[in-house]
Amino acid sequence: MYLPLQLQLQRLTSNQKVAITSAAASNWLSVRLQLLAAALAFAVAALAAYQHAGWPWQQRSDPDGRPGAGPGGCWAGAPGGCGAGGWGAAAGNTLVGLSLAYCLPM
Repeated sequence: MYLPLQLQLQRLTSNQKVAITSAAASNWLSVRLQLLAAALAFAVAALAAYQHAGWPWQQRSDPDGRPGAGPGGCWAGAPGGCGAGGWGAAAGNTLVGLSLAYCLPM
């Protein structure tokens, strides 16, 4: 009932080729998904920073024409303050944290 040695080696070789190809494809997919997750985490973090204070290169001024005082040029009289306070800011911060918590483990 034993197969000839040549046939066994041929089947083993073809099995190894398939296993190596499958492992390579799996690793390539893993790398692509990790890059996508990193890009998503960066986008969420960048948008959260923008929502808080604006882009660093933008200089805002208050209604009297004076340059802004804080990061991103926020002034004390800005609508909602710097980073928009109140319940809306708490909900926004919660959603940013939740988004990062879901996309970082990817």
